[in-house]
Amino acid sequence: FVMLNILVCDDDKDIVNQVNTLLTDFGKKTGLDFFIDLKNSAKDVLKSSVNYDIAFIDIEMPEINGLTLAEMSNQTNEDMIVIVIDKVNEQFIIFKISNSCDFAPQKDGKHYKTSKTDNEIHGIGIKSINRIAKKYNGYSKFAYNENEKTFYSSVILKG
Repeated sequence: FVMLNILVCDDDKDIVNQVNTLLTDFGKKTGLDFFIDLKNSAKDVLKSSVNYDIAFIDIEMPEINGLTLAEMSNQTNEDMIVIVIDKVNEQFIIFKISNSCDFAPQKDGKHYKTSKTDNEIHGIGIKSINRIAKKYNGYSKFAYNENEKTFYSSVILKG
């Protein structure tokens, strides 16, 4: 069993706390164990020696924006999954996740299905994302871009 190192970085402390609560609730429900590192600036992240597995990063931050931080972080840890936080207004929070994949995901009717044969290598999948979105009165959307060979997930939660 491996503990995941998760970064949550947003200059809005309320957003950091909301994401922390979502992750903590998810960990309790699933039995997964995380180290969650809460930061309020990109500079604090760059000072850290933690090797993050997953990073929730705000796009709009002072001094160093989230996209630049994600790019800088991926240079030192190219396996890190970056989830972009985009706060549209006081009522909604949007998480945008992208993942490269060599083959288009297969669908079973309206729903995507896994192509993995080993159940041990599953991460936080589509069913989990849908369950979290529903629990917090949110909405989830998935799409595959054939040209970019990238699978996109978006989750909108009410703030």
